[in-house]
This record gives sequence, structure tokens and C-alpha cells, in this order.
Amino acid sequence: MDKQWSDNGAPLVSPDAKFRQELARALQDTHHRQRVQRQLYSSPATRHNQPTFWTFLGAISLLMLFFGLGYYIGRKTP
Repeated sequence: MDKQWSDNGAPLVSPDAKFRQELARALQDTHHRQRVQRQLYSSPATRHNQPTFWTFLGAISLLMLFFGLGYYIGRKTP
């Protein structure tokens, strides 16, 4: 284990218990904040990216209008 804590012949100091506790608490706080942000802000974004009934209805309406105008213009010109 001495080799793990040495760097270029100078021994490194392992972190004390207080530092480990503060680091663990900070990591838990960060994880909690990120989870809350994902719950608050990602739900509407994912719903917005998913196609809905109105999106399909609009797309079908536009296609029908486009092909209807093409058919009308094609029949009108001899």
C-alpha cells in the first residue's frame, strides 16, 4: 500500500475523516439538486419533443392541402 500513496518518492497524505464527510455530503447534495432539476425541467421538454395528436393532424392536413391543390391545378389545365 505504500506504493499507492507515494508520488516520485514523496509520500502523499490520505484525506482525513472530516474531508471525506464533507466530500460525501457535497456529492449527495449535488446529486439531489441534479435529480430535482431533471424532474422539473426535463419533463416538459420530453413531452414537447414527442409527437402528439395535434402534430399528426397538422401534418396530415398539410399533406391533404398540398395534394388537393396539385390535383385541382392538374385537372384545371388541359
